[in-house]
Amino acid sequence: MIEAVESILPTAGSIGVLLPGLVRRLAEADVRSVVVTGDADPPALDRARVVGPGALDGDLGGVDGCSIIHVHGVSDVGGVGDVSGVIAVGDVSDVGRRAVKLGERLGVPVVLSPLGALDSAAFERMSWWQRRRSRARLRAALDRVQHLAAINDHELGDLRAWSPRSSSSVLEYGIDFDEYANLPADRVRLDKAVDRQVMLVMGPIHPVEGLVPLLYAFGGLIHELAGWHLVLAGPETADWRMQLESTIRRKGGEARVTFVSDPDLDDQRSLLARASLVVVPALQVRPPTTILQAVAAEVPVIASDRVVPNALRDFIATCPPARGPLADALRRFLQQTAEQRSASARRAREMGRRAYDWSILAPTYVDRYRAVAAGGSSTVHT
Repeated sequence: MIEAVESILPTAGSIGVLLPGLVRRLAEADVRSVVVTGDADPPALDRARVVGPGALDGDLGGVDGCSIIHVHGVSDVGGVGDVSGVIAVGDVSDVGRRAVKLGERLGVPVVLSPLGALDSAAFERMSWWQRRRSRARLRAALDRVQHLAAINDHELGDLRAWSPRSSSSVLEYGIDFDEYANLPADRVRLDKAVDRQVMLVMGPIHPVEGLVPLLYAFGGLIHELAGWHLVLAGPETADWRMQLESTIRRKGGEARVTFVSDPDLDDQRSLLARASLVVVPALQVRPPTTILQAVAAEVPVIASDRVVPNALRDFIATCPPARGPLADALRRFLQQTAEQRSASARRAREMGRRAYDWSILAPTYVDRYRAVAAGGSSTVHT
């Protein structure tokens, strides 16, 4: 089969952190994967071939014989995809478009995981013209896809609204939990946070990640959070970082906030080892990468109600991604004792491992792929 993704690079918050575990587990189930990516210099993956988008054209160099194609994501119009390899909203990506065309050419079914591209909140923030253009192009793409796969129940509702006649279901992402045990904390220096507890936000430095309401919530609790330091770690664009830094200066928080630019996977794990709390305040559906990493590392999490994985809704703190609800969630967290926080994080990890370790979740992918391959667009409706 073909796993098509704009980027397989493991940037903070990206699907590239999670996919290597999937293709490795698929190989153990005798499902051979070819990963097609738009990366100029993609990393090698264990148990899978990695090729460029040219493999989707012409003589199919190296991807012939596939029985199903899974497109992970849609490119964006706001720059997030260019920064992180994480998908936001807009047109079908170059890799995705060519993968869908290949499916049509071969008569092979295509599964599409939009990764938040069809979240209604994303379109509310667009201009009328952008909204009309994006909706038209996305609807045209959806007409050529046999199955829509949602990250969680919130996204499933959006997918069914977009394409009520299409086959659709929740197909969640996982992580290898063993890779997040006994993490080293000394790879990343955080000099300003030496004597403080670390509140970590890990993902693209971009407004869609909910950084602005979080900064206002953090600033509004400056006295309650006197012993805390906020770390924003991820790929960035200069413009957005400058705007955020300006907001931080206006609030007098320069000494309390640190940026870590584009940490690699080892640095991400090191940051998790330093963190006492991970916050994921995204404004729309996003890949659950940072939540799964934090849960696997047994770090407490506060997450936007748009991004939390289904099985973890009762095990981590969730709230709407707005200043007031985020501040309330932070207050409730601060009222807990250290023992209560540890116990909650431990319970979340136990549930997360049962639901989202790739050893448990990969067979669901195998079954779903086989069902879609056997039945095309008339298959799974969950």
